[in-house]
Amino acid sequence: MNKKEVLKKIKIIGEVIKEIRQDNNLINQNLDRHAQLVAKLRLLIADEEVQNYTDNIEEILVLVDINKGFTITGSYQNPYMNALVKPTNEEAKLIQESDNKMLLVINESHHENSREFKTLNPDNPLPHCIEGTEEVEYADSLKWILEAYPVFEKNTTMAAHAPGYLDMFFIFPNLKRVRFAGGVTDICYFEAVLSTIKFFDQHDIHCEVIAEENLYDTYDAPWHNRDEWNAMTNKFMVQAGAKLIKKM
Repeated sequence: MNKKEVLKKIKIIGEVIKEIRQDNNLINQNLDRHAQLVAKLRLLIADEEVQNYTDNIEEILVLVDINKGFTITGSYQNPYMNALVKPTNEEAKLIQESDNKMLLVINESHHENSREFKTLNPDNPLPHCIEGTEEVEYADSLKWILEAYPVFEKNTTMAAHAPGYLDMFFIFPNLKRVRFAGGVTDICYFEAVLSTIKFFDQHDIHCEVIAEENLYDTYDAPWHNRDEWNAMTNKFMVQAGAKLIKKM
């Protein structure tokens, strides 16, 4: 099996699932197009090499918003998110070398006039991570991940609304663990962990969800104490069913 070629197929599967979800407006849905997309997806998933690969995957690392808009530029850049780039890259390379592990990416990519800008800051909207701009790109050391693995964009903090993200888990029948890297801990990261746990609960999928403290962080500001929010969110994640790990 040529792993590089199989990953290309997996990436295409992610794109097709994303299209299906984006086309899933029951009021305006193009049924012919929807049927074509579903047929295409079934053919891709039925591919023997794809099945052999996905059947073997036991662990997935999900990256959450480790883009330039949170690491080195823009309204929400912060040094704590930027410090995650190196350890995330190290973890991702270990996964790339493994035959039973996989990467998925959730990336903040807002519409130009995203409603969320005002929802989060009614008195001072802060546009960030707008699709097509530098802020949605990854740091140079991580760009290879976006090229090789499925990427799911969201126009909100909640990962569950990144079209196609949660559906991807259905194609890995023997998945045992999902780990998360990224930020910010108390918003996008927590919502990704929570929505994934609840997706598994909804579908009775027995899969461990892991949050590793060396792979996530949040920002520090006069109105937002980093240590307090990290500690508080850790409690919420454990309460929701996540396994919290702190590597030494």
